[in-house]
Amino acid sequence: MFDIFKPLGLLYPELNDDRYLTKMIQLGSIFNALSFVWTFFMDFKAITFKHLFGILLALEVFCCFTIFLLVKTRVTYAFTIIVANFCMSGLFGMIPNVVFSVFGKAIASQLYGLIYMGQIITVVST
Repeated sequence: MFDIFKPLGLLYPELNDDRYLTKMIQLGSIFNALSFVWTFFMDFKAITFKHLFGILLALEVFCCFTIFLLVKTRVTYAFTIIVANFCMSGLFGMIPNVVFSVFGKAIASQLYGLIYMGQIITVVST
């Protein structure tokens, strides 16, 4: 979704301002960096990976299906960018903890390396 925010905004007269769109991408990047909060919640026993992943997935699906409705105003467009970026890296922070807890510390780093390499290979091959 990162690469469509600016081109999408340029299509709508309300958002067709390069300075505004650049600021929104910067704001989204800040919230992308703050997405380590998702891993903080994994430390609590009452909140499981399934709960966090479900919340993350619901927010991402909401953003994907409503982005064309929310580009009508600058406020809703900014909200969509913030939420999408906040959720985007949450999974990257949660997966190492899950791999460690499921497979143990003996092979967790190797498995996570394979998982991460699989994502890279997928991106490069498409």
